[in-house]
Amino acid sequence: MKKTKYAFKVRKNDYQDLKQAVNNFNKKISELEKTERASYLPEKIDLSELRARIEKGSQFATKNELRRYITDLRRFNEKGQENLFVAGSGEKFTIWEAQSLQKQADIRIKQLEKELKPYKQKDSSGYSKVQMGNTEARAIQFNIDRLKNLFNTKNQNGKLDRLKTYVRTTGTLDYTLKKARIYKENYLGVLKRNYSGFDGYKEMMLVLEKLSPEDFFERMKNADDINIIDLQYQSDKVMSQQGFYNFINKVGVTLDKTEEIVEVQDNNFSNSMKYALVSRTGIIIQRAENKQTLVNTILNSNDSDITQGRIIEI
Repeated sequence: MKKTKYAFKVRKNDYQDLKQAVNNFNKKISELEKTERASYLPEKIDLSELRARIEKGSQFATKNELRRYITDLRRFNEKGQENLFVAGSGEKFTIWEAQSLQKQADIRIKQLEKELKPYKQKDSSGYSKVQMGNTEARAIQFNIDRLKNLFNTKNQNGKLDRLKTYVRTTGTLDYTLKKARIYKENYLGVLKRNYSGFDGYKEMMLVLEKLSPEDFFERMKNADDINIIDLQYQSDKVMSQQGFYNFINKVGVTLDKTEEIVEVQDNNFSNSMKYALVSRTGIIIQRAENKQTLVNTILNSNDSDITQGRIIEI
């Protein structure tokens, strides 16, 4: 039987505590559904679906977050947590749900304000990206504003329901780590599907796979033209080897070795040179002790015979 890979170590007692908390939570809701409170109760929790998300790593990134979730579920069984809370919008909640949502919204607002801070710094022009209407800055500010207006939002066309889902998904202390893990997994998946045939792919992957999710996310999201959306729509059918070398440089990976072994007979070069740049027509143009030197030759050339060439180890 295949062993499940968790984002963190989940012990048997963790699942026992979770199961008990979920069962008690659902039991209280079932009892309240027979009363006048039925119209504003939170939804019941599907334990099997929750466990599947935990095993996948999409629900929590740390054990502490799982334990906080269990504690929050237990709080619902305290006396009075089922009482009515009417928001400024007129929407109805239990006191428990309102407090949980507010706590999660506050966490997410702090995270977003931290993300927004660099965009508020003025550059040499004397203006910040916020002042210049940067798209990403506007998106961050938009989410801050709607979170601050959580309880003033009416559920017209499911607007409040979508906002509540956003709060529950992102309003956790481990959200940054969870987001980084998913980002890294998706990014490496795109590289594997589209670029595994390129020279330099193996060396690049060795470097990227060793990065922590947070370091990986910071490196990729701050680099121009190498975000995952761009990569989704490219492949070895539209990107040249030169383009891939350029991509590797932007990622910050230096190619100093290769696993490709090709026999080349040419006595005009010194044996100390380990790599050779072979033109599109099969002529050795340059040799070097390290691979990056030849990569730079390709990147700096406008000659198609060179830019469409390949690097071999001799």
